[in-house]
Formats: sequence, C-alpha cells, structure tokens
Amino acid sequence: MAAPADPHEEFPDLSDEEEDDEQQWMEEEEEEPTSTLCLFCDRSFSSLQEVSLHISSDHSLKLSDLIFKHNLDDYGFIKMINYIRSTSCSPGSLSGLPQVPVPWDSEDFLRPVLQDDLLLQTDPEELCSISPASPTSPSPHHALLQRASEAEERAKRAEEALSRATDDLHQLRLLAQGLVLNSDSGRGRTLGPVSELREEEDQAYFSSYSHFSIHADMLKDRVRTESYRDFMYHNPQLFRDKVRL
Repeated sequence: MAAPADPHEEFPDLSDEEEDDEQQWMEEEEEEPTSTLCLFCDRSFSSLQEVSLHISSDHSLKLSDLIFKHNLDDYGFIKMINYIRSTSCSPGSLSGLPQVPVPWDSEDFLRPVLQDDLLLQTDPEELCSISPASPTSPSPHHALLQRASEAEERAKRAEEALSRATDDLHQLRLLAQGLVLNSDSGRGRTLGPVSELREEEDQAYFSSYSHFSIHADMLKDRVRTESYRDFMYHNPQLFRDKVRL
C-alpha cells in the first residue's frame, strides 16, 4: 500500500524554460505597435488620436462618420481598414459610398494588410469618442447662433420690403385723393382724370403692386375675392370670346 502524500509537501516549481516562455508571452501581449501608417499617405503616427486627427484635417474624412453611416461593428471596421489599405482608394470615394452595399463586405478583408496595424486593434466606439468635431456637424451652440443670424437677416429684408410697400401705398393714397378731387372740380374734361396722370404718379401706382405683400393681402380678403368669383360665374356672357389675363 502506497504511503499517503505529505500534506506539507510543496508543489514543484516551474522550470526555468517554462518561466522564460511565460515571461516572453506576457511581454509580447503587453507590447503595442510604436507607429502606424496613415490610410491615404505615407506618414506614420504613434497614437490612434494622432492618425485620426490627421485623416480628418489633411484628408477631410472622419472615420467615425463612416462607422455611423455603415453601422460598422468590430469586424466591419477591420474589413474597411484592410479594404482601404489594399485598394488605395481615395477619401472622396469613401464619402460618396451608399449606405449599402459596402465594397469591403468579404471575408478576404479580414486578413491584415499591415502587420501590427494600430487601426486594426482599435475599438470603433473608442475611435468615435476621440474623433474630432466634424466641420459639417456644428455644435448646438453654433447651430443656434447660425439660425438666429439667418432669422435676423430675414427680418431685416422683410422690414425693408415693408418700408417700400408703405411708401408706395402712401403715394397711391395721395394719388387717389387727387383723382377724386379733380373729378369733382367740374372742369368738363371728357377723358377723365386718369388720362392726365403724370409719369411719376403712374409709376407710383404700378410700383405699389410690385410687392408680393399687397397681393397676399388681397388674396386673404375673402369678401373681395369671392365677390370677383361670383361676378364672373354669374356673368359668363361678359367674358365669352374675350382675352383674359
């Protein structure tokens, strides 16, 4: 019968060779690539943030925009990076791609083009978190200021148009008063006061109708508009075979 094992007996130590292999494996696992190439030029960068900023500023392309547009997961992002490196496509061609289908939708693009490619070891969510602000996607504060500036400009143009319309209406009112007074003076004119309009008076009359606000007000006048309509409906003989503008 075998003697019972001594409970105080220590486990044997790892051999020196096994310790060396484990240490080497841990060092290789912790080692990170020192640099990575840009996707579109031969410049190298030592961090993910540097290469992301470079691609955005020098090549006018945000990788985060592509991630959001095509809803890329880890594998989809890896395929896209290898596709760009293998085909040497331009940033513009990537920006113009439709949402689906994508040209890198193949298992062949899971094979790395560059060894120790920093971008292939990147979490897409991490890349989106450090991605620079897009010039085409302004901050809420900037967008609010932009809308306020546009509204102020529209209000300024509307005030100028209203001022011109008011002046024209004033001139038209004076013209109408003059016509009424002249018609009541009893001078025996046969052609009526309209025939004696001066050029500036004639111009004031027609310019008063050159602003859309005048026509909008008349169209909103329901009684006026429906009266015109009813007159035309009830008197078709007056318009038959006539030229109408």
